[in-house]
Amino acid sequence: MNLPNGRAESEPSALQELQTLVDSYLGPEGRLLGASKAFRYRDEQHRLAKTILDCLAQRQSLIAEAGTGIGKTFAYLIPAMTAGVKIVISTASKTLQDQLYNRDLPQLAEFLGRPVNVARLKGRSNYVCAHRLNRALGGQIGFTLPEQSLLHQLVEFSRVSPDGDLSSFDPISRHPSLIPSVTSTMENCLGHRCAYISECAVMKARETAMEASIVIVNHHLLCSSLRLLQDQDVELLPTPQAYIIDEAHSFLDIASDQFTQTVSSQSITTLARDLLAAGQLLAAHQADWPSLAAELDRAAQSLRLAAQPLGLGRFGWPETSSQIHSSLATSLLELKAAVHRLSSVFAGITTEDPELQRVQDRLHDLSARVEPFEPKMTSLEEAYVLWLEQNSYGVSLHRSPLSLAEALAPVLQSSATPWLFLSATLSLGGRSEAPFQYFKDRLGLHHAREGLFESPFNYQEQGLLVIPKNLPDPKSPDHIKSLLRMPELKRLLGELDGGVFILCTSLRAVGLAATELRTHCDGLVQDRPLLVQGERSREAMLSLFREHGNAILIGSASFWEGVDVPGQALSMVLIDKLPFAPPDDPVLKARIHQCERTGGSGFRDIQCPEALLSLKQGVGRLIRTEHDRGVCLLADRRLVQMGYGRKMLSALPKFMQTDSLSEASAFIRRST
Repeated sequence: MNLPNGRAESEPSALQELQTLVDSYLGPEGRLLGASKAFRYRDEQHRLAKTILDCLAQRQSLIAEAGTGIGKTFAYLIPAMTAGVKIVISTASKTLQDQLYNRDLPQLAEFLGRPVNVARLKGRSNYVCAHRLNRALGGQIGFTLPEQSLLHQLVEFSRVSPDGDLSSFDPISRHPSLIPSVTSTMENCLGHRCAYISECAVMKARETAMEASIVIVNHHLLCSSLRLLQDQDVELLPTPQAYIIDEAHSFLDIASDQFTQTVSSQSITTLARDLLAAGQLLAAHQADWPSLAAELDRAAQSLRLAAQPLGLGRFGWPETSSQIHSSLATSLLELKAAVHRLSSVFAGITTEDPELQRVQDRLHDLSARVEPFEPKMTSLEEAYVLWLEQNSYGVSLHRSPLSLAEALAPVLQSSATPWLFLSATLSLGGRSEAPFQYFKDRLGLHHAREGLFESPFNYQEQGLLVIPKNLPDPKSPDHIKSLLRMPELKRLLGELDGGVFILCTSLRAVGLAATELRTHCDGLVQDRPLLVQGERSREAMLSLFREHGNAILIGSASFWEGVDVPGQALSMVLIDKLPFAPPDDPVLKARIHQCERTGGSGFRDIQCPEALLSLKQGVGRLIRTEHDRGVCLLADRRLVQMGYGRKMLSALPKFMQTDSLSEASAFIRRST
């Protein structure tokens, strides 16, 4: 029975009937027990599912921490399938999206004998663009022979593919540089002016999503659509009656990125290239396109040169010199002048070709994006953080909201649509009286219902948490080298039959650890693969790690979360130190400054909560099933010596705890 308009109060028995239905699926004698040998009844999963269904019925938002192993995915999918309302489910990545769409939902529909109308929607760069594919085919001189062959294979793929999603076209993974030539971006998409609009995979995917009862997206697309809806009143996604945000711990950082306004030298260079190509092809004799493109390219080069003295990294405006400010302001004026001259040229162009018109639209958009930066070179807006980043690709200027809660307020606070945020790491836990307060404050969702759903794992039996005595100083730049030279640690690593994650808090530490293991620990790595972040793709490293079963993987931030390696293949997680974010990050620094200006403590109120949530993610890699056993080594004595460290320790899973590496060796022997 469906909930009419999602309101249980209009028909009180509707919610009760649906709760009974959920009981029949997930209860102690539920249908899933008979449908799947792998399924186990979990009281917390059952309770979470009923809470979610109740929130959907009451149009009430929810913030819930669902401990590892309770079966969070089925706990929200079953209510989503049965509530009878349109729901958008957002995940942290395209990989998780595909897992939901290709595995979890079909499997659940089969188990329950309950078909579901589901659609998957990704960003446009994931779909073959018929216009750009045909243009690439017409100019094959720029492609290698294997790439030309691939273009023709893509034509056939486009004919037979139901959705044009490139994740279903394996050969493209071997030629990733070809993807921009056969997909569109928001900048170069011709929209309704495109001659291939009837074949557009993006439009077809959106049309399918409009008809579906469950739409699966990722956080990047969701946040991008929220930003577009606010700024331009453009809807990329269908309007649902509820949002379910899975892996919600990553939602805030992704939202912050999507709500940041950016001008980059690389995007200006790309625009100059597209301007030249479109102009020469479609209006060759109406303007001096090489000169105009070169002028735009010089403006991009001027921006790069203005920022060059800073070196690589991220820099806030207060930390940059007046000379840099002046150089950047001059470069932006040059850019605005080039855009103005181009706009004048376009006013006299007679062709109405949609591709050239789209270039004109992009020039107008660039002018609008530059506008907030130029007057702000020497002053700050209180609501925004102005900063720049310089890397090997060029320089980019950013304007980020200081308060994400204010940026999200129009959709979270003024809407009757419930938002359900779920993750294994949302609370500060431990001794915290208000475990979700930090997440709620950042999100600005203060009226939400809260729930803590404990993991079913027996952490006391399954894992050992080790914080050894006599550890090197975590503030030392060579901390990881000193750590890996400890004889007892070398011995412990040598006794392990399974694999090891060495999770570092910086890429520099990753490099130092790799060098140390390769040059001073030959005995540890001669019989097991050493996988180092940056030497292979993340997916390739994880695949090899699972395959070998005794590898050592060294990684930083991207390996702290979203990694699932059950069994002996991951027997030890070593974390080099507490994952405090660099305090010189411009956005973090501005948030700390604002916090302290209003009487708070930046360290206590921002840095510690952020570090704890990251630490919980890292520690959570170890135990993934009720049969896993392993050791988690935290190489930072601040966890037992400092008050803030002890609070963090109390919020971690309740492992057995020791400071003895000898006891860790004994635990390993008992586990094998």
